[in-house]
Amino acid sequence: MKIPPRLTNRERDILPFAMAGMTRKEVAVELGISEETVKLHIRNMLSKFGASTIRDGFEDLSHFQKYYGKGGWGLDRFIVSHHARFEIQNNRTDAHATHTAEIMAMGSGLSSINIPYSGPGLFVEPSCDVADVEIVDDPLSDFTVRLNLHKKVKAFDKMRMCFKIKMLNYFGTPKGGHVEHFSFPCAKRQFDFVFPSGDTPSEIRHEVLSGIEAIDGSHYTPSFDSRCFSVSTENEMIPTSLHVTWKWRE
Repeated sequence: MKIPPRLTNRERDILPFAMAGMTRKEVAVELGISEETVKLHIRNMLSKFGASTIRDGFEDLSHFQKYYGKGGWGLDRFIVSHHARFEIQNNRTDAHATHTAEIMAMGSGLSSINIPYSGPGLFVEPSCDVADVEIVDDPLSDFTVRLNLHKKVKAFDKMRMCFKIKMLNYFGTPKGGHVEHFSFPCAKRQFDFVFPSGDTPSEIRHEVLSGIEAIDGSHYTPSFDSRCFSVSTENEMIPTSLHVTWKWRE
């Protein structure tokens, strides 16, 4: 998904009616404004999406309405970029993880970020450069970190963050792997798995799933350079998850 444009409240009011195929006159009656005002707002809204008609911009308009529009999912953020780096330790089971991201706040703004983990390990020494960190209970995950931002981010404003954590006994042997669930649309994602010097896996693969079903993952680009396996993608929709698995050499 492309970076969402900064729509006004009135444009967000009009969007679902326009997507439903209502005429300008019908929208004007529904919202109690003039037909000319509706025309002006639709024209301005379309220009923000780089479209001349609803049909031309239908895909981007539909994504915005689904995730951020009134009556949509009500998500509070869009991930402009996310780079995750997992440095696997010599014991093959531990890793040092670093997440750097640029995030755009949506909805009413952003004051905290939850990062859920699912796995068998212990997670210690979390830190973040723009937030206070706490561990919270979450019945939907094995372990959740909450980042309480030092300063609330207003809607459509962006923030950069760097979050680090140690993952102990997380990757099993003789096989290892990581699952990343995507809860927010993203323009760019990259995941790096850096293996110990002289101890790289005999094979490594990735799979993209929607729910429990594998889907076409051709929009993910994998690469392996010496010790680092990387996989990246652009304009990722949700809900999906990335599964990266490997087999250690005996």
